[in-house]
Amino acid sequence: MNDIEINAMPSVAAMRAVFGSELVSTVRDQLILEANPAPYEFPGKKMALLLFSARSGSTFATQLLSKHADFRRVTDWFLPRRLEEMRARKGYATHHQVAQQILIGQTRTAFASKCIRESIIAAALLGILEQFRDHITFFIIDSRDKVAQAVSFHKARMSGRFHSSEAQVRTVLDEDFDFDAIHRHYRRFI
Repeated sequence: MNDIEINAMPSVAAMRAVFGSELVSTVRDQLILEANPAPYEFPGKKMALLLFSARSGSTFATQLLSKHADFRRVTDWFLPRRLEEMRARKGYATHHQVAQQILIGQTRTAFASKCIRESIIAAALLGILEQFRDHITFFIIDSRDKVAQAVSFHKARMSGRFHSSEAQVRTVLDEDFDFDAIHRHYRRFI
């Protein structure tokens, strides 16, 4: 697919309108796309895409979904970095091939993926949003307490620990909190 064909896709145009052309172009530059991709095979009936911001409870939501009989593992499958790691490890030529293997391998009767901005943009660029628009349900995971979310995000950045399974890089003391930085995070989350 050339850039003119990619930009003509309604989902890519929507990503440009919501997130800006610069971010869409940045994600596009990270992907190796096929010139004429075949339609994806999809063994499921439904697709759930969980849109979220940092520290909003998305990891807990994906853990719950992963335990449901309809889903396999739920994670941020379309994160460009993850797509590239899988492409390099498995020896695929393009990210379309990686996406196809994800869809086949991670679907029982339904498929789910977490999506930050870059992930949903990658899904659009890969043609997933176009092909499966009638099968996708979007869920927005949002924190009710934006101040607590901002404090949690700031603490995670300072400690290097974003998930409970990660080791803490550094101990955070009360005097380490930067209220201006927390306010900037808060403004981003509202």
